[in-house]
Amino acid sequence: MTSALQPSLLQGETIYHQTQFTPSAVTPHLKTTVTVTDRRVIVHRPQTIFGFIERGYLLEETPLRHVTEVTSGNTTSTRHITYGSAAVFVGFMALMMSMGSPIGGASVLFTLICLGVGAVFFLTAHRNALVIRNTGSGTLSAYGSKTETPAIAHTAVKLGELIFS
Repeated sequence: MTSALQPSLLQGETIYHQTQFTPSAVTPHLKTTVTVTDRRVIVHRPQTIFGFIERGYLLEETPLRHVTEVTSGNTTSTRHITYGSAAVFVGFMALMMSMGSPIGGASVLFTLICLGVGAVFFLTAHRNALVIRNTGSGTLSAYGSKTETPAIAHTAVKLGELIFS
């Protein structure tokens, strides 16, 4: 289980706000931790094998003076939409090419698998997220479940108060 990582703080640095998000209800053991200090924003995100086996983590951070935009809400993954469309297209192409072929049954099975993969990509394309953009055109993203939407919004407000006040 990913615990709230206490980041190594700089001398004189204090933690202003720290919270954890669970990106998926299917994998509640994977937690993304967002830490806001008086100098920087730190996102601790687990890395996985096959989407559910935790294998290491990624620690991203940016100084507060470089943060240009804080966004919270529902995001759509263009990558998931593209992969889902490609899987559905490949499935239908396999079905069309199998008409009258001796391996028609295998092609129908392949089509059903492709349609299932496409459906999974389409269903996972929408996420609730806290997205922090910086001046170097980089982004820090922390994804959470639908039940964590108020916590995501609260973290965005706390971050906005610290940056823009």
